[in-house]
Amino acid sequence: MVRTTLLPSLHDIKQINGRIITGSFEAEGSPMTFICAYAPHSGHNTEVKEDFYEQLSTEISQTKGRYFIGGDFNARLHYVREHEKDCCGQYIIGRGNDYT
Repeated sequence: MVRTTLLPSLHDIKQINGRIITGSFEAEGSPMTFICAYAPHSGHNTEVKEDFYEQLSTEISQTKGRYFIGGDFNARLHYVREHEKDCCGQYIIGRGNDYT
């Protein structure tokens, strides 16, 4: 849903598949894209999950200007490794590294 006052700046809406949709807006300086993603849950096989992340990566690489990603990534984080702290942050609900 897009607020009616933003409609004049709406450039494009693309449904990539049933799990990824993008909305691009003209903005000062460069375009702004919002990517909404709904990842497959852990019950799906690995191929389905890898396909989703490959499609999401492709869409990100083709995006011009600023972009924001939101949605439901169906992740349960029990431990954040040192190299993941920049993207995961410090606040997780989990059982720790021994559980993983």
